[in-house]
Amino acid sequence: MQAGGLIAQRFGGRTLLMLSGVLVWGTGLLILPLVPPMPVLIVVGLMMGLPVGVVMALPSEVLRPENRATGMGLFYTTLYVGHFSLPPVAGWLLDLSGSPAASLALGGMMVLIIIPLFGAFRFLQGRALG
Repeated sequence: MQAGGLIAQRFGGRTLLMLSGVLVWGTGLLILPLVPPMPVLIVVGLMMGLPVGVVMALPSEVLRPENRATGMGLFYTTLYVGHFSLPPVAGWLLDLSGSPAASLALGGMMVLIIIPLFGAFRFLQGRALG
């Protein structure tokens, strides 16, 4: 995670870093049940931390200083609601399907949905500034 933030800050290319990290991370989770796991886990483990710093910096790009505390509170509230509510859903999918691949598919899809959400964020940000 720290390396991703450092790379984004030093060399720029935050969008490329974000999209490549998310694409490899999400795709890796989806293909994990189909291939030998060790190489996929190593690549996914290295790539999944890269976009985290970019994601955590997004709210500060759009929140005015007078609204930043409330906005960050909402951001972290939704983050932690996802952290505690989605693992039981993954477990329910495992119980329902009898295969851990269903839980991995949920995780992969949840990661890959970041790409259109990031695009919508940038689009709306551009409209607000333009």
